[in-house]
Amino acid sequence: MLFAFCALAAAPAMAQFAVDASFRAWRQTLWSASGTDNSGSNDSGIFTGGRGALDDGKGTNDRSGQGWLRLTTSLSSQRGNALYHGSVFPSSSGVQLEFDHVSWGGDGADGLSVFLFDASQDMSGANNGAGLGYCQGSGGYLGVGLDEFGNFSNSPRQGLPSAGCIDGSGPGRAPQKIVIRGPADRNNRYIAASIPGAHARIDAPGAAARPLDIRHLRLVLVPKGNDSGYRIWGYYGGVGQSPQAIFEGVDFPYPAPPRLSIGYGASTGVRGNIHEVRNLHARAPANIVVSQTASTPLTFHGDEVAFSITVTNADINPLDPGIQAPYIEYPDAPLMLGPMPAQLSNVHWLCTATPGSRCPLPSGQGDIDADNYELAPGGVLSYKVTGSIAAQAACGKMSMRFSAEFGEDSGFVDAVPEDNRASAQLRIACPTLSVRAISQGGSCQFSFTGDNGIATQQLVTDADGVAVSGVASALASAVATHITASTLPFGFILADASCSGINNAGAVTLDRGSRTLTLDATATRTEGAIVCTFIHDSRLAALSISTSNNADVVVSGKAQRYDIHVANAGPQAADGAVVRAPLPTAMRCDPAQRVSCQSDGGAQCAAPFTAGQLQSEAGVPISVFPPHSAVRMSVSCLIE
Repeated sequence: MLFAFCALAAAPAMAQFAVDASFRAWRQTLWSASGTDNSGSNDSGIFTGGRGALDDGKGTNDRSGQGWLRLTTSLSSQRGNALYHGSVFPSSSGVQLEFDHVSWGGDGADGLSVFLFDASQDMSGANNGAGLGYCQGSGGYLGVGLDEFGNFSNSPRQGLPSAGCIDGSGPGRAPQKIVIRGPADRNNRYIAASIPGAHARIDAPGAAARPLDIRHLRLVLVPKGNDSGYRIWGYYGGVGQSPQAIFEGVDFPYPAPPRLSIGYGASTGVRGNIHEVRNLHARAPANIVVSQTASTPLTFHGDEVAFSITVTNADINPLDPGIQAPYIEYPDAPLMLGPMPAQLSNVHWLCTATPGSRCPLPSGQGDIDADNYELAPGGVLSYKVTGSIAAQAACGKMSMRFSAEFGEDSGFVDAVPEDNRASAQLRIACPTLSVRAISQGGSCQFSFTGDNGIATQQLVTDADGVAVSGVASALASAVATHITASTLPFGFILADASCSGINNAGAVTLDRGSRTLTLDATATRTEGAIVCTFIHDSRLAALSISTSNNADVVVSGKAQRYDIHVANAGPQAADGAVVRAPLPTAMRCDPAQRVSCQSDGGAQCAAPFTAGQLQSEAGVPISVFPPHSAVRMSVSCLIE
């Protein structure tokens, strides 16, 4: 008989228990493994990682960190078990355990078991063969058999040898089933059985090497209350695949001993298989439920929005009366994470707790990141998060995410991890704005600029009175926006400009002097399509220009005044008309000399300008030039 004991110093007391055993190395701390000694390198009840080549006919040679707990080899009449000797856990809290397993390489028998046992006992006397190392073991409380041959469901009354389970309540031999049996002091009564999820078989007999189809079993035992046993949920499937429910609220009506521990057993008979397990994790079950709602589905830039978040320590037993949720506190509490979206600014939050529970902090700013809190059974933490939609926030969907998940060091595991996260979404609405140009009395190119995301663009009208549209620009909503018609082509004036599609409570104003439309913040508080139309009229004006040197005779070397007279005989204004006046070759003017400008009839001279500007290609504009008005420009030059 081979025996290996790997228990080291006792673990310190914890608020909750946590068992993690990978079984990948040549030993596993706080576990003992024993099994049939075959006087060689093909024993049962061993850790394969780092052990070297095994004489099992399969070429097994697992490196440390890649091994398994091999409960039996594939020889006949094998037995193996493994027991946990670490910190025991209270039966009042229930347990969730899960692990990987493979059964392979033989001709299909018998199976393996995982069990809970009274931590004050040692499982001595457990039957092999059909008993799978569980039945009749001293202190055995609950056993789950992965039964390949089918006799874990059988009984002596149906011809089973006495090495099996002595209770006669089973249905008879039932191969390829996952079976639950009861406590040793109740003769390990048959409780329930299920097929192995979506799989036809539990094992892979005849496999020449360890199968890649590794299986995973998860069992959740939740208290029924009043020390009346457990409800059992079970899930089975391939590693990395979605498991299928195999047990749903099975009643296990036996009071548990005060302290429980975990063990494995396996056996072969005339037929055999290699039975291996690894990656065991066990915790007390809890059910943290996160919910979240947004104050509005639609918002605009600058708006204040709110999110309501609840974190509930929900009941873990939906079938029996009362709340069986555990009391949860630091350091076992799940980590709450609520990163605030980049679209939010000036974020503040408040936290309130139901009686018996405690928030990490009553208030704060920015992200939520906390685990120092308490949740009574059924307790709720409620967060109210407020913030403003930032001016630079991108348009479209905004998500607020929140999670509360147990860490690896916690003594709890969530029985329903799917509801540990919640998100609330809202949409930041933004309008689009398109510029349209219309020209009456001719066609030309018109240029437009703007802010708040409006693209600079040139629009060429190609028919009298027909609108030409530019690109649609996405705007930030609820932001004052300006659109300007750049310097108009000569011969055109801005007759009118207006916008459609704005918020009805908003306002649009036109500054004709700067040719700028202003949409106030309320006007852009919409998600529709805003269209701003600029109407240009061709200018019909009779312009004339005359010059004079103010003398019949001029003398070389002397200064002489030179006048330029510009008139608009109408009938329309000629605002922006440009004066270009190259001086006679016989006159030499200082380019930096300031030109005198006088106007009448309502015309307005340009800002102070020089002789050089007047002679340049760009010329000097007359900003306001109504009909029947005139401008006189004067400059003193040297006669050559």
